[in-house]
Amino acid sequence: MKREWLLAAAASVALTLLWLYLYPGLSLKLRIPELVPLHQVIMFRFIPVIRDTGSLVEISGAITFAALPLYLVARRELRRREALEQQVAELLSLYAGLLASTGSAADALLVASRILDPPMSIIVEKMARIYRATGDLEKAFREAFRDTPRRVRIYAYSIVSATKSRGMMHRVLGVASSHAQSTRRLLSLVKSRLSEYGFVTSLASITYAFSAGIVIGLVEKMSTMSMPMFGKPIDPGILLGLYYYSLLAIIAASAFIVARIVHGYTPMTAKYMALLTLADTLIMVFSPRMLL
Repeated sequence: MKREWLLAAAASVALTLLWLYLYPGLSLKLRIPELVPLHQVIMFRFIPVIRDTGSLVEISGAITFAALPLYLVARRELRRREALEQQVAELLSLYAGLLASTGSAADALLVASRILDPPMSIIVEKMARIYRATGDLEKAFREAFRDTPRRVRIYAYSIVSATKSRGMMHRVLGVASSHAQSTRRLLSLVKSRLSEYGFVTSLASITYAFSAGIVIGLVEKMSTMSMPMFGKPIDPGILLGLYYYSLLAIIAASAFIVARIVHGYTPMTAKYMALLTLADTLIMVFSPRMLL
């Protein structure tokens, strides 16, 4: 799995550099002034502020392309974790009967690996082969299940406990299997409910981007008017850059909250960073057109 993350990181760097190289030419071909990067930067109290919309879109696109490969790996790992949580109850139900019929824990695990679907079948087969080679069931369990979610390890450890108990084997595995199924159903219900809150959290950043764009549009219109009583006019470029920085902070917080609470897997933050960053930036850039 570490190798996949390293490849994803390399792909992120490559896509980001490709985007930064191609975007200036692409934006000129689109003939939309707001999208052309001018790379205008001004210092505001020792903070470098990007003050043109094209550069902000360029940066947002880079963030999106950087997050995309990480999201694809995170999605694959999340699906693997969800599959393991679904299959662990089936493994516990199978193992008791197979151990009684084969008389050997290693044989029971090997037969179970042929019945189960991946990814659980691969893990169980690995556990069986390690146990056959070492004779230590607990060591085989630790080696095979070390990269699985904590909840899966807790339930799967019932195999070790039940094998040692023998007389209570069917009861131990039956209770663990029933509890695993009940927990899975409860978590599915909770996840479906939390998805609604995740949508609301994402919508908050979109609303902020829209309102920021409207405010910037109003400031741009007011800056062209002659109103000496208000003193020095506000620079719309500085306002744009500061709003953009705060928007990125809101997106990052929203992405982390949704990934952690809804999915229970922090790397899924990359998904919402990729989706929200570019979308919110385009909303903020083009919403002032509503005032024209």
